Amino acid sequence: MVKDHRGDQYTNTFEMCNAWGVDYRLFTERRQRGWGLMRSLITPSCEGTTIFDHEGNIFENEAAMCENWGVSQSAYVGRRKRGWSVQDALTIPVMKTDDMHKVIEIVEQYEPEDVLRAISEYKERHGSLRRRNRYRKHSTGPSKKPVRDHLGHSFMNKREMCRFWKQDYQLFHNRDMSDWPMVYALTYPKNSSYVFHDHNGNDFLSIAKMCNYYDIDKAIFKKRMDNGWTLKDALTLPAEMPIAQRIDKIS
Repeated sequence: MVKDHRGDQYTNTFEMCNAWGVDYRLFTERRQRGWGLMRSLITPSCEGTTIFDHEGNIFENEAAMCENWGVSQSAYVGRRKRGWSVQDALTIPVMKTDDMHKVIEIVEQYEPEDVLRAISEYKERHGSLRRRNRYRKHSTGPSKKPVRDHLGHSFMNKREMCRFWKQDYQLFHNRDMSDWPMVYALTYPKNSSYVFHDHNGNDFLSIAKMCNYYDIDKAIFKKRMDNGWTLKDALTLPAEMPIAQRIDKIS
């Protein structure tokens, strides 16, 4: 028997991979590269791989898969981050603010103690629930907060930044979701043999292997690099140090 990151049990690893909609060979490769169990199961893609939905259909990218199932890519990514399976993330309709009466109708069918117990069990498996914002303002359009690259250049959004760096947006998005620091996500060419160098000149075949060598979490390494830390500091300083912006290269 094997368990996933939520504690659900499966007969073997192959069955677990099928349940989460990830190719068994891809899962094995990710684990060999030092990926954690949760990230290996829920990350929809990485460079050089193909996207599969829960029915085994093949798509060129995550956006195409979401469009096929009629769910926005942002909703799909958010659900996967919260531990949803591929099938649930793609097939369960997105609830709108004015659909709250439907939720109330469902809850009223059950005894209050059963509803509370279900919520408690959900929290144990998936963490805290998102609070509903009763006074959510209507969107006034795209966020005007600028996006900055690793050199400090400002852009209106990530797509504009990718155009500046002549990088495919979907490729950048996949790398960003896989915790690649921005400097690598923007500058490494597509379909190349990836070699990552540390501050001592050592070579690694993946960011995960480099982080494992220095015993630093990959997500923390990404945040440090994106906030202007030097490569040496990002890899070697203790993980409990606060992630503050170190360098503002362009004012």
